Amino acid sequence: MPVNTVFIIDDDDDDIRLMKDAITGIDPLIHIQPFRDGATALLFLEHCAENELPNVLIVDYQMPLMTGPQLLEQLNKVRYLSIPKFILSTSSTIQHKISCTQAGAWRYFTKPSTFAELNEIVRQILDECHNFK
Repeated sequence: MPVNTVFIIDDDDDDIRLMKDAITGIDPLIHIQPFRDGATALLFLEHCAENELPNVLIVDYQMPLMTGPQLLEQLNKVRYLSIPKFILSTSSTIQHKISCTQAGAWRYFTKPSTFAELNEIVRQILDECHNFK
């Protein structure tokens, strides 16, 4: 499926900026909608028309108001099942990875230390979504 819209849900403005730069560096036509917490993103999603739902969600693990896993659990409704959800977190704890994949994340990535590594993660995310049928 083509990726037209990506929602980035992360409480760190620098991480959001880096993610935007990585995405637009790969495909400048992708619309990026940032959210600073899961609760705000969920409220926005609940009010989106079907044709306005994003193609991809990239979610941080630890955020205020609602963590990444809590958001994923809320998105286990039929309306959101076809949206690929990825966790991008500073935590590399195996328990976090398991809880997120069990809650509906397609993949769990640990935030990299270089922009080149972030570009590779973003490329993997977009490729997986393009290849999804």
